[in-house]
Amino acid sequence: MQNVTKSSPPNLPIANDRSVMLVAEADAERKLATVRMALASIAGAFAIYFFATAQISLASCGIFVAAFAVVFIYGTIIFSEIPPLTSYVVVPYISMFLDMTAVALITHELYKNGFDPEAVRTVLVLGLSLTMLGNGFHSRIALSPVAALLAIFTYAMVQSSSSLIENTALVGLTLPAFFSAACMYIVIAYGTALSAASNARLLRRVTAADNRLFSLGSTMPVMTFRLNSSGDFTWCNPASSLQIIPEGETLAGVNIRSLLVNFPDFRKAVFPLRGTFALADQFSGATHVDCIIQQDDNSSRMRTFAGTFVDVSEREKAIGQREEMVEKMFQNRQMESLGILASGMAHDFNN
Repeated sequence: MQNVTKSSPPNLPIANDRSVMLVAEADAERKLATVRMALASIAGAFAIYFFATAQISLASCGIFVAAFAVVFIYGTIIFSEIPPLTSYVVVPYISMFLDMTAVALITHELYKNGFDPEAVRTVLVLGLSLTMLGNGFHSRIALSPVAALLAIFTYAMVQSSSSLIENTALVGLTLPAFFSAACMYIVIAYGTALSAASNARLLRRVTAADNRLFSLGSTMPVMTFRLNSSGDFTWCNPASSLQIIPEGETLAGVNIRSLLVNFPDFRKAVFPLRGTFALADQFSGATHVDCIIQQDDNSSRMRTFAGTFVDVSEREKAIGQREEMVEKMFQNRQMESLGILASGMAHDFNN
């Protein structure tokens, strides 16, 4: 077993605010994606119904379905965890832009097809408001003012363009209506910003608590670690990890199946998982470890696991030596029995 010094560098970085924030943003986007897909499906069904009853034209129906399809497909991609974690710096902004664009296209087409202007304006205001309310699930405060500006701009553009449509009773963009809508969007942005700030504070507290726990675990003689849903290492206490791998190397991104010999398929394994495993040849230090892995108890769809390695190299070596000694004793007894048998036969032959 290799000695661990106080100057040993951390094997994997301790969680920081940015990484925790990205995980939280990804989880929030997946929750919103389910709502987004459900609303897009319902709205698409309404568009087909309006076309079937000759309330909208074929071109408008195509625009409706295309807008809903883009929103639905985008929501499916987010829900399926396809985008990498680092992309969630911009993913919430893209989601918000697509949602508001879809609302703008829908209300514009409703104006074109002669629907009641006040009813369409209500749909526009509520659609933009619902899009903004989703920001309250995030932890990024900057989303709220950006959403307010985009909502005000979208409202102004749709209402201004409505005055250019023939046979439309609405005058277009009126100052009182614009002012009331802008004030409402600012109030919503303020509320979602407060919610995002609260979420961010909670995440910082959780991160600080996790870091304190990880700092405590970094000096433990037992190797503790965390795995993602694929079985790749995402964290381990740095001091004891040097018992497994040479100093200067890292377990970051290494799959546990490449570390342990005859380890079961991680996606099909039953947890909690316990067993003694030999280490692969490319790793130095310990030769055998007792392994315990269990799934974290959380509500996220991104499964994570925690586990421990205990170096049992000396125990396995002693067991091996004992088995070797037993085998040698058995062989010696066999040789002794053959010798006694041979001497007896020789004695009988001489007589």
